[in-house]
Amino acid sequence: MAAISRVSEKGFLTNFLSSSSNSGKNLLSSLSKYFKFLRIAMAASFAKERKYNAEYINYGFTSILADGIEKLQFVLCFKLLGYDSMRPRKLKHHLTTIHPQFAKRDPNFFKRHKRSLGKQRLDESGAFQQQNLSVVEASYEITVEIAKKKKAQTIGVTLLKPCALKMVKRVLGEISECKIQQISLSVDTVKRRISEMSGDIMEQVIQEIKSSSTSMFAIQLNESTDVISCAQLLLFEFEEEERKLVRNPFSDTLDIAAIPNDGQDESLDFRNEFVARDLYEVKYLTVFWCSMYQSYPKLSEIVLRVLLPFSTIYLCESGFSTLL
Repeated sequence: MAAISRVSEKGFLTNFLSSSSNSGKNLLSSLSKYFKFLRIAMAASFAKERKYNAEYINYGFTSILADGIEKLQFVLCFKLLGYDSMRPRKLKHHLTTIHPQFAKRDPNFFKRHKRSLGKQRLDESGAFQQQNLSVVEASYEITVEIAKKKKAQTIGVTLLKPCALKMVKRVLGEISECKIQQISLSVDTVKRRISEMSGDIMEQVIQEIKSSSTSMFAIQLNESTDVISCAQLLLFEFEEEERKLVRNPFSDTLDIAAIPNDGQDESLDFRNEFVARDLYEVKYLTVFWCSMYQSYPKLSEIVLRVLLPFSTIYLCESGFSTLL
């Protein structure tokens, strides 16, 4: 900064000296520009060097960022002062001339007003913005739990929030109860939060599939050309026995010999698993095979390769996590 100022100052001085042979009007104009340059250079230098000092609160001033520049703000009248006022003498002058009735107040008086001012600010440093962010985060966290437990979306406003308000009021008092009251758990809010999170999960799954190098997530349909440059539609065909394995793994007509070799041994044990038969009757296909992955990994992987391209967002997320 200093080097740039010296170079620029040299240019101004050169112009000033060259204009000395001109008329008096040009000379005054050059002098005015030169002094204006000095003021700008000095102000930029002060802005670079001066920082807010915690002792300035003794004069009733706190710091605030305005357009990325740190400035001083008086906690009583909220007036903003520039960086050139970051001097105890100027701060004291503002206090004694503009607010003489508060000149003899102790620092704790100004600190209380500083905390009150912080609650009113709407920027990121304000307590309002920080509290509002916490309220929104709490709403999302409760919505996640409602979705995980597969409860009705009305349970938030009809049960969870009233219970939380009573507990907080009894244990922490009415002030904390007012803060909990700000958490929105209405039906529309919960529905909107679930929709937003579902969309986010969809984007994450799509990105994971696109970036995956495994053959499991290869394109199911593609176009290619043959040796004579004729377009050919390529499809990945699934064997009929694999389809039977997906639809009804306990069918008597299922030919185990047609199943890939790495899954035949597990298929024999699986068909005699009575617990698996009961789960198969009550669970969705993808959910069922994901739950079987720990006990029958090879057989489950064969089936999930078929199911994943056609599953819903939740089931695709579950299957993707299981296979990884």
